[in-house]
Amino acid sequence: MTINMASSAYALPSTFVSLEEVLSAERSRIQAATAFLSDHLRGRVYENLGIERIPVCVREQPYDLVIRAATQAIEAAGVRSSDIDVILDFVTFPGREVTYSYFAHRLSRDLGA
Repeated sequence: MTINMASSAYALPSTFVSLEEVLSAERSRIQAATAFLSDHLRGRVYENLGIERIPVCVREQPYDLVIRAATQAIEAAGVRSSDIDVILDFVTFPGREVTYSYFAHRLSRDLGA
């Protein structure tokens, strides 16, 4: 059996928020996750993250990004969606009230793969 990966792609939301906004909104979760660190070390972690802004879904829904990335990957590979045998996905959605969804089945249906 031969397995080939013809291409890959990703899509990010068009809206970005500052790191400060995220840290403020997620303060209690971040404090719980970093509780084992000393105040000094926690401060150093925040100072050295190297992140200024973070993409967030506001106008788009996560599945919109899935479709966009899949379409880009198919076009880059130069294949038809009906030529695709398997779609693998890995999705991460940070947040408090998120239902984790894997989109491979829905994507297969919508693309005709």
